Amino acid sequence: MNPSPSELPKKTNMRVPDLQDIVEIHTALQSCDDSALSALLARAADPTAVQENIYRSFSVSGHYVEMGRRSPVYWHSRLWMIPVLLPPGAGAIEQVPKHCSRWIQRWIGMQPSTLLERVLTVQDVLRLQPGQTRQLLDSLTGFGPSCSMVLRDDPELEGAPRLGFVMGAVKALHREPVIPSNGFAQEARKLQSALEFAAGVNTGSSGSGIVLGELRDFSDALVQGIQMWLQALHEARGIGGWMMDLSGGGNLALSVSFQAGEGGPSAMTIPLRHWQMGHAGVEMLLEYCDRWPMQSAISPEGGRGILLS
Repeated sequence: MNPSPSELPKKTNMRVPDLQDIVEIHTALQSCDDSALSALLARAADPTAVQENIYRSFSVSGHYVEMGRRSPVYWHSRLWMIPVLLPPGAGAIEQVPKHCSRWIQRWIGMQPSTLLERVLTVQDVLRLQPGQTRQLLDSLTGFGPSCSMVLRDDPELEGAPRLGFVMGAVKALHREPVIPSNGFAQEARKLQSALEFAAGVNTGSSGSGIVLGELRDFSDALVQGIQMWLQALHEARGIGGWMMDLSGGGNLALSVSFQAGEGGPSAMTIPLRHWQMGHAGVEMLLEYCDRWPMQSAISPEGGRGILLS
């Protein structure tokens, strides 16, 4: 039997891992060691609690830099993303225009900021591992080697918008980097135009362009992006029902069924990594999905569904 929302992990009944687990998580993230994290999760009595602690620290980092005879300096860094809804037919954005980074850095406040050259798909983001994500952060902020990612063609819903993310990082000296809470609209309009050009989107004839979310911390942006995508899918295909299912190891799977689209996929399942969004993000998605009927079973198997993996 599938769990109801009340049976899914909640912040209030979370069991905190012991000190040794926390030390192991910190050590593994510092060395970007996903094998160590996988071993810890495999033997954990409560994998969800371990993933919650990974969630608290995977997207932030700190590095001492020796300055010769002077005192060392300490750089704080954090990962951010911007959700990007691509209209049907838009091409993959292989190269984010370089001036986008300058616009973002100026808005954040002239703290050193960098971004990935490519807009990642939602599947690319969901396939990330914690250590790999930390390696991306260190690479973007200049504290680690480049991080290779295996990008592949993924299934998509024909005639429906696709979700992607601009990913970047920001760092600050002797203090936590601060991402502003407002004022992004002006930069977003410029970013939208630049990304539409890169994707070959012509808004003059169809009127359907790229839609950007807000620039937020990695986890907040992921939840925001999935919410935007679900609403866009509902407008395009009609969401007839949904369910959230436990899938083992503290992970979840969000399944939705569609009303429209003769001959096309009738359902889609999105694997969710608890460490990427935490208890708070899971609860936000549950509350968001409550606008549609909850179903006891949705099968994306066979030729009538899509499984994003």
